[in-house]
Amino acid sequence: MKHSPLLTFEPLKRNGGDILLNGKPVAQIRSLELRNLRLKADHLPILGHESGLPLYWRQYAGHEDPERSACTHGEIDTIEQSDTRLRLHIRSATRSGDMRSDYQVSFRTRQPTGQIEIRVIAKLTIPEGRTWQITPNPNHGEVTFCTLWPSGVFSPGGSLPKRYQWCLLKKKSGTTLRIPHHHLESRDKHNLRMRPGDRFCWITESQNPVLELLAGQDVEAGLCAYMWDAHFGLRFCHDQQPIDLVGPFQRSVSFLLKTVARKSAEKMLGSSRMRRLGSEADTPVYHGGRHRFGQTFRNTRRSNPTAWPWQTCIVSGKSETVSFCRDDAVGYADHTSLRITQHQQAHGRWEATTLGPAYGEPPFTNGGRLRLTAMIRTRGVTGTVWIAIRLHRRDRGSVYELDNYECFESRRIRRSEESWRPLEVVTPSIQPGPDRVHLLLQFKGRGSVWFDDVELSRLPCGKAEP
Repeated sequence: MKHSPLLTFEPLKRNGGDILLNGKPVAQIRSLELRNLRLKADHLPILGHESGLPLYWRQYAGHEDPERSACTHGEIDTIEQSDTRLRLHIRSATRSGDMRSDYQVSFRTRQPTGQIEIRVIAKLTIPEGRTWQITPNPNHGEVTFCTLWPSGVFSPGGSLPKRYQWCLLKKKSGTTLRIPHHHLESRDKHNLRMRPGDRFCWITESQNPVLELLAGQDVEAGLCAYMWDAHFGLRFCHDQQPIDLVGPFQRSVSFLLKTVARKSAEKMLGSSRMRRLGSEADTPVYHGGRHRFGQTFRNTRRSNPTAWPWQTCIVSGKSETVSFCRDDAVGYADHTSLRITQHQQAHGRWEATTLGPAYGEPPFTNGGRLRLTAMIRTRGVTGTVWIAIRLHRRDRGSVYELDNYECFESRRIRRSEESWRPLEVVTPSIQPGPDRVHLLLQFKGRGSVWFDDVELSRLPCGKAEP
């Protein structure tokens, strides 16, 4: 009687299939992405169905573009199936074929525990006569071979309990860096350099995912401040300028994906050190009610996963001529406010972009209205100052495309020297209700502007806007 292997792959389509252990699913591949991964049949998944681990090379910025991502021309072949090992060969390319991706993915069960480990050899190729342009990414290596979002680390809307509270970068040399899960874009999350033998972990649960770099080039990883997924990539744009990779050209990286038990994770946590945030800790926190900007990441009582920052944006102008700060010497009713100083013509703004049920807030009402108010102070201003509400209605296209948003603006202040003048903007009734709302504190011109007593109010329903 022919023996059936315990680890098997059942192809479903050209770029997908199911991985089975003893006939039970332990992982899926859909559109060349690994999903619903359990590294032991009776464990919780470390990858869910929401966002898979791409089994191909891509540039993280603009990765939806098939010329920046090897997400097309996918083929999966089974190389080996046995009781303890399953090996797959996954090939894909950009739409034009300028970059080709080759992954060998091995699933292996460890005895006697039955724990699964995954070893990946990822090879990137630029064929002879082809060119592939890389554009800079300031936060991690531009060309990623792994994006890992552990299941449960972030729940949009806060409907599920959060899993994992920290990330660890454990160096082969013995140093371990601890990264807390807060939503602040801080230096401890950016350009995390890894060499073969280094490990990156999410902790501490009963089972904790670990990515260990095995061989290949040095890697620069980055941790997302929104949902704490990590991007592992190679750095090519060392001077932050675009660069062309000209064929023939190859790079390869290999890594191991596994889990460690709570006891081992706690031991690593106990020997870790946390990098201090410095001035980044003074970033103001967005909260409901009136903002007088005394609450920062340094003194907030909110837990790390529920605190969201006020952010800055330079819409136009030279970055070296624009400065943002939380001013602790000037305020409307106290001594703190947000300031923008622009030494040359520019357009800068403070913004809060984390309003809505995806960030743990109550849903906005169908047909409801929104009101944003603020107090404004100006000094030496030539230009205009205003506030705005930008929103996205439910079921009106992707929330990640600003073209799908509507913007409602206040009147504009144009006076050079203004001592605390109020501004207000009220939306019409919004039907259907918004699922994302952004608050924008805007300054276009030159001089200094202060914003204080900023408050968003939800108003009763009025006449519905189509």
